[in-house]
Amino acid sequence: MSIYVLNNSEISGIAHFAAKNGIGLANVIGNILHQANLECWNDRYSKTDVNKFELEDVCYDAEQALEALHCWMINTASSLAWFETHSCSKLYNRIRQLCFSPEVLTLQTPETRFGYTVGQAVLFKLANSAHAGYVVGFKQNMASKVYGSNGLEDNCGNEIEVVLASQLDKSIYLTSAPVEYIAVDEQLTSMPAAQALNAKNILVMKADAEKLARENERELQLNKEKAFADEIRKIMPVDTKAVIVASRQVYNHEQSDPMSDYHKVDDTETIILGFSKHNRALFSELRKFAKTNEKTAFLADLSKDHEDRYGYSNKIVEKRMGHAHGWYVEKIKFYRDDFEQNVKSVPMGDIEALKAPKKTKSAKVIQPKAAPLPKSSFNQLLFASA
Repeated sequence: MSIYVLNNSEISGIAHFAAKNGIGLANVIGNILHQANLECWNDRYSKTDVNKFELEDVCYDAEQALEALHCWMINTASSLAWFETHSCSKLYNRIRQLCFSPEVLTLQTPETRFGYTVGQAVLFKLANSAHAGYVVGFKQNMASKVYGSNGLEDNCGNEIEVVLASQLDKSIYLTSAPVEYIAVDEQLTSMPAAQALNAKNILVMKADAEKLARENERELQLNKEKAFADEIRKIMPVDTKAVIVASRQVYNHEQSDPMSDYHKVDDTETIILGFSKHNRALFSELRKFAKTNEKTAFLADLSKDHEDRYGYSNKIVEKRMGHAHGWYVEKIKFYRDDFEQNVKSVPMGDIEALKAPKKTKSAKVIQPKAAPLPKSSFNQLLFASA
């Protein structure tokens, strides 16, 4: 199995994608790509390796194929220059074109404006580099003045919409740029206008789906917050001045960057332990409330070394040094007399213990005392006993 810049599975996925879109037979395409991949490896590391290609049952979609091609390109010895001179360059460019639109619609009359045509292969010049893409539309804005290399310059306001392949995450994305930033790409042959428009439609539908998902997630979160506020409103006393909260923290290794001294810690679990009628910062109070929950009871027995007095809110923390992880308990103070605002200030967390009915002490049964005997009766009993 090939273990070079691209492996057999990746080449097979690209080959099946190309064959599915009518370029040729998957086995033939796979062997051509494999041979170029092997030459790329040998050229970069000055080797003479020989390896056979075996077509696997793997078929990529447009974004997967584009990502694999992008990985191949950036790992060559001379980047794009190698592909421009290699015999595989035409096949590589043709497959790359298909990645922008795997589906072919009915051919339309391509629109032409500003000297460019929809579906035309162009280069988008950005930050001293050129990103290859295809024209999908045009915009015309009001002329204005902009600051350029020669000072204040006229801006014609004409922009071209281009669909590109991202250099960062290898995904397909849509952008628009002034006409002067666009140049014709001589290396790529133009794709049909219908395919370019379809690529734009795929991006628009994807953006709409992502927007709808964000809106649904936001609505779900708002409903959760409303339901939580309703529960807090039922159990929180009107004269509450603060809430005692316990949270469990976990260090986020993926999003932290120790080299730049950025450390991210996430709260993975939160428990509302109770409410306080004063704003004083007392560690004795924090220990008292920590004992009310079995998950945080151990915090009450920790030494004073675990008392964090830094900042405006005192805490009892499980870990003393470094970037904290584990449980901690703190007091969140309310600075308003508005009950509704204070309800919203309570962080979302587990309140089942507060909702449970409290145990009441059983009343003591008091036995009635016997009524004292009158003196005459007492004397009679005394003489009778004598």
